Amino acid sequence: QVPDHDAEQDAISPNPNTRCERYQFIQLPLTPTKGSSAAATKLGTVGLAVTGGAFFNHLSNPDGSLAMPNEGPSLDSCFGHSAAGGAYHYHANINCTHAGAATGSNDPDTCLHIGYMADGFPVYGFCKDLAGMQMTSCYSLNSGVTTVSVTTAAGTVSGIGSSSSDYTYDTAAFTAGTCNLDKASGAIHPTTNTYSYFMTTEYPWTPIELYGSEGLSHTAALHNKGISSF
Repeated sequence: QVPDHDAEQDAISPNPNTRCERYQFIQLPLTPTKGSSAAATKLGTVGLAVTGGAFFNHLSNPDGSLAMPNEGPSLDSCFGHSAAGGAYHYHANINCTHAGAATGSNDPDTCLHIGYMADGFPVYGFCKDLAGMQMTSCYSLNSGVTTVSVTTAAGTVSGIGSSSSDYTYDTAAFTAGTCNLDKASGAIHPTTNTYSYFMTTEYPWTPIELYGSEGLSHTAALHNKGISSF
């Protein structure tokens, strides 16, 4: 995939991969149904962006290593870079100022629609709920975790864990209202009144599970195309 915006030109330490025109499609339900449980995403493409790029999840490797601390310096200011097979993809919100069709996704007052996840539900950039609270992850660092900082083209990300095992979903915080997203980074959209996913400023940055009842089949279809994971 090649996005409709400048890409990889400002990465601090670019990886050796080069984005290229490549064919990939996804078949989505017109009216996705939210299931009773979420399915974890896998490495590779888990959704497609309005820019022409892809969404990858939070991982760098199957062992749970996170992309942000491990690959952060190779991400451009849109939080994207290319995989070995040429697929340009994002590991977080499309945060750059000039983001093509996703321009404005870094403004929570805009709540821009930036693509679809593999189960058919839409995904939005930064957004606020009806009470004016920004859509916020309910994952928290486990006690005793040694945190790290990473400098990316979009700025320094500090106080983060190195592995997905460093984090736990905080149900109590969700119930108390100090955060507002479920474990899949989903919630009811404030104006469409439909279930949707949202990018966050903190871990996991991008949806890491899918609640759509069609999610498993569509994610598998994408992975069967042999797309490299980083």
